Amino acid sequence: MFQNLATKFNPQAKILLANGKAYHKALLATSSAARSYIESLGRLGHECRTNGRGGTEELGQAIFRIAEVYKDVQMKFEDCTKALFAEIILPLEQKLDNEFKNAAAEQRKYHQGHKEFAGPHSKAVAALEKFRKKNQSKGMYDEEKEAPVSSN
Repeated sequence: MFQNLATKFNPQAKILLANGKAYHKALLATSSAARSYIESLGRLGHECRTNGRGGTEELGQAIFRIAEVYKDVQMKFEDCTKALFAEIILPLEQKLDNEFKNAAAEQRKYHQGHKEFAGPHSKAVAALEKFRKKNQSKGMYDEEKEAPVSSN
C-alpha cells in the first residue's frame, strides 16, 4: 500500500503543491501591479476633481469612485489570495509531509518486524539445505536412521 501511495500519489501531490505555490506567487505579482494601477487611477481622478473645470470635475469624481471600488475589490482579492495559501496550500503541504513520514515509519517498522520473523526461518531453511546436501553426499541412508520411530 505504501509503495502504491508513494509512487502514484506522492509525485502528483508534490506537483499540485508546486503549482499552487507558483500560482500564489503569480497572484501576488498581479496584485502588486494592480495596486499600482489603482493608485495611479485614483491620483488621476483626484487631480481631475481638484484641478479640473466644467465637466472635468465630474469626470474626475467618477474616476475617483471607480478607483475606490477597484481598491475594495483588490483588497478582497488579496484576502482571498492569502486565504488560498494559508488555508489550502500550507496545511495540505504539512499534512502530506506528516502522512508520508508516518507511512515511511510504518513501512520501516513492518520491514523490521518481517526481518525478525523471516530471519530464523531463513536460517532454518539454510540449515535444512545444508543437512540435505551432507546426507546426499553420503550416498545410501542407514535403514536404522531412516526408520520411523515407534511409539511404544
